Amino acid sequence: DGIDIAPEDFLELAKTSHSVHLIDRAIAQECYEFLSLAHDKGIAIPRVSLNTTAASFDDAALYDWFKKLNEIGQTTISLELSEPAVADATAEQLSWKLQELRDQNIEAEIDDFGTGQFSIHGLMSLKPDRLKISKHIVQPITESASARSVFTAIMDISRAIEIDPIAEGVETRQQADALIEMGGHVHQGYLYAEPMTADELLEYLSDRAAA
Repeated sequence: DGIDIAPEDFLELAKTSHSVHLIDRAIAQECYEFLSLAHDKGIAIPRVSLNTTAASFDDAALYDWFKKLNEIGQTTISLELSEPAVADATAEQLSWKLQELRDQNIEAEIDDFGTGQFSIHGLMSLKPDRLKISKHIVQPITESASARSVFTAIMDISRAIEIDPIAEGVETRQQADALIEMGGHVHQGYLYAEPMTADELLEYLSDRAAA
């Protein structure tokens, strides 16, 4: 049987063993197989965000998987990089790597924003398509005025440099309503769907398409 392990529990070990690129490569392959199956079944998936790391961009085999994913068609592929991982590299180092992928219509997102040290200048230089605001900022907004102010400030900054903001970790209707009231209309989190196996996700998407 499979064992559920949170990413933070194994990624540090993967970093020290220099095997993160192998994990990223396996995820890309699984994503390719899933999208191929979904499209064969006539299930439309407009966008897939694929977690990856800045260090893995030097892996030629991973680049090949990104290209194969993009060749499936009908689905926009977006690479989701965590803010701490991006902060470890310079925006200049990443920009040219991302540009090659953008030339193939592959997008980029910064994940978990607000937990690292990525600068505003870095955002302006890298110019990702979307900025995912950390659940650590999002979840307290129903109780904390300072959290609401910080969330609003991040949204204002992202929109000023033409980056779409997304609220992460939305778990309650109260959080969603508060976000909408503040102008944050795009969310993700357990309120909308919890983690699923590939088979469960295909069934979920089929049910939504039929509704």
